[in-house]
Amino acid sequence: MQKRLLLPLATLSLFVGLMSACDSTSSNSGPSITNLYLDNTSLSAGGGQTGIHATVADPNKGIQVNFKVVQNGTDVSSDFTISYTAPSSSVSSWSAFNDGSAKISAVSGATNGNDTLVMTVTDASGSGTATQRVPVTVTGGINGGGGSAPSQVASLDVAAQGVTGVNSFISIGNATSYSGTDTKTNFATTDLVITYDGTIATQTNFESTAAGVADGSLTSSYWAGGRATLIADAGSTEPATLAAAEAVLGTAQTAKITNGHYYVVKTVEGVYAILAVSNATGTGNSMTLTVTILE
Repeated sequence: MQKRLLLPLATLSLFVGLMSACDSTSSNSGPSITNLYLDNTSLSAGGGQTGIHATVADPNKGIQVNFKVVQNGTDVSSDFTISYTAPSSSVSSWSAFNDGSAKISAVSGATNGNDTLVMTVTDASGSGTATQRVPVTVTGGINGGGGSAPSQVASLDVAAQGVTGVNSFISIGNATSYSGTDTKTNFATTDLVITYDGTIATQTNFESTAAGVADGSLTSSYWAGGRATLIADAGSTEPATLAAAEAVLGTAQTAKITNGHYYVVKTVEGVYAILAVSNATGTGNSMTLTVTILE
């Protein structure tokens, strides 16, 4: 089967949103986090603290806990005060609230809007990492953002590879498109290409660059092993939360493109995104791809 690369997109709009989720990564031999929640998910800037609850378990000792707050994909932990007593090196389980007295508050200069508290646990053995997220909203602070609504980052005109003057490769995280000329300097950030299968007249696919290298669509001498971006077709209903998106995602690195469908993507950096396909006008022609970052 021979494939030739096409990138039949007309417009790429990147939106950023913050959503709640369950464990993003964990393993049976490593740490796990269950039941992360806050006593109050609405914080007043300059107001009091609220408790952070979660249970950590790990068969290996040396549990290490980290908290951060993200806002439209940006670390805004400096807008918050997070206090807790770290687990001792001898324990294999830990309660954020009962053992660690974990609490969070928003500083007086925090920006109003929707944020996400991210809790990450590792252990000294390096056997794994577990992550959970919970939404938190700031009020009474500085107006003008904070993830209160998605904002457009980029609108890119792209099309099939080989179309003169139009870019063909997409970096999800950078909201950037690349042409065949400048792609060679951006291998490390190109997440997806779109391929047209010449043996199946109606099939156009999303494909990771790693999958392109594996099937010969991309030359390994340029792309090395590529980037193993994961992608899955979520159907005609958009996943409402990061947890719902994670439930859709498997291990596939290719997906057939269908107009009106939503696709869950996970980059090698662990960033989750939703790709919405609309205005598709036939195989190999233009479509609109809207990208929403879930963290």
